[in-house]
Amino acid sequence: MFGSSTRNQKIERVWVDVGEGFVRRWRVFFTRLEGLHGLVASNPTHLWLLQELFLGDINRDADDWTRHWNMHKLSGKHRNQTPSDIRHLARVTVGIYDDDYATVHPDLLSEHYGVAGAPKLRRRSQTGAGHSEDTDDEDEPMEDESDGEAEQEEPREEVDVGKAWLGTSAGEVPESGTGSDSEDEDDDEDDDLVAQIIASQESNIRHAAVKVARHSNPFESQEDEDAFWAILEQVSNTGFLPPHMNIRSDDWEDIGYPTYENLVVGRRKAPLRVELPHELWLPRAEKWCRAVSVLTRILSQGDSGSESSTSGEAPSDYSMGTESDS
Repeated sequence: MFGSSTRNQKIERVWVDVGEGFVRRWRVFFTRLEGLHGLVASNPTHLWLLQELFLGDINRDADDWTRHWNMHKLSGKHRNQTPSDIRHLARVTVGIYDDDYATVHPDLLSEHYGVAGAPKLRRRSQTGAGHSEDTDDEDEPMEDESDGEAEQEEPREEVDVGKAWLGTSAGEVPESGTGSDSEDEDDDEDDDLVAQIIASQESNIRHAAVKVARHSNPFESQEDEDAFWAILEQVSNTGFLPPHMNIRSDDWEDIGYPTYENLVVGRRKAPLRVELPHELWLPRAEKWCRAVSVLTRILSQGDSGSESSTSGEAPSDYSMGTESDS
């Protein structure tokens, strides 16, 4: 990536729409799980469980937003047209692009069609573009029309790209005492300007990748994982809500379970109020609390050597309903 994304107004505007569409709600929901319901963001097991529980819902929200955005009317050059309309018209007028190499591995394409390898020297005034195999063999030297002997081209000198920016190729030493003083001063000014441009753009070229939080499956076998999901389903069917996780109704008797969260968007900006209606987000919070409670119990029993940890049956104290304090 080159340059600052803030200079790309279109993509910055789309990010705002994506945030308003669904991303902000998921963001504050995860913040709520971390603040109220025992989510530990640095725990790889918790992150694995989070993905298993909600990644499908997030993808469906993204697909819904995409369909909605593709049907909304644009302004400006394509006024009153939707992105779907533009795509359809392009197919009708230009045609559908058929990628003949869609099934070819990218490494093979890079090897045979990329720019890797030693540079290929071409004849004078020949770029290699537009020459088919049956018209001219670019590997054969061009024959001299006068005497029929092959003309051998002198090997080309490699160019140092960094020095080329400053007007000096590899192996070339600027001669002193030639030219006027004014020309030397102009060259110095040009060199300084080029150096300033290179230095100013250095920070915009391919930053280091952002580190992704590590997540890992805590189960050693698929059988153990299947047993966990079976136990979680049994617990969910009983309506059990674990104690001490701020998810039971008696935990919120005074003020009620919150219906919104504040999203901090900057140091100097006021927090944004993001609504989380009970009808959609409370069941998801309950789902997380049950799952993390069952997972913690199973892993702790596994560490202690208990045989019931992967039996596929819910412990007896999980079938006592939402009012159990055990």
